[in-house]
Amino acid sequence: DYIAFTTSVDGSSIDLGAGSDTVKLSNLGNSLTLRNVETILGGSANDVITLSASIVTGTINLAGGQDTLILGDYVNSLTTINIETLIGGNNSDTVTLGNAITGGTLNL
Repeated sequence: DYIAFTTSVDGSSIDLGAGSDTVKLSNLGNSLTLRNVETILGGSANDVITLSASIVTGTINLAGGQDTLILGDYVNSLTTINIETLIGGNNSDTVTLGNAITGGTLNL
């Protein structure tokens, strides 16, 4: 599945189920909870994304803005790009940084 938002998303919870799924966020700033999404593409504004299920082979690129990614309390394995704040869950997380983080916060 592929979902592209053209307006800001605030407070929504989205579950894309099984398969290889991609969410493309708008350039207007977004705050939402995602489940069963393997690829997340951010816009140019600030985004706050919470994952409510484990991510096993995912790539998350939140692009511009001051972005926050909050991982669920699962065993997660993912690649992150353009994320300024990364908060891990209560289990083991494997995170590959796809670019340098300068002035950001990592709490795994």
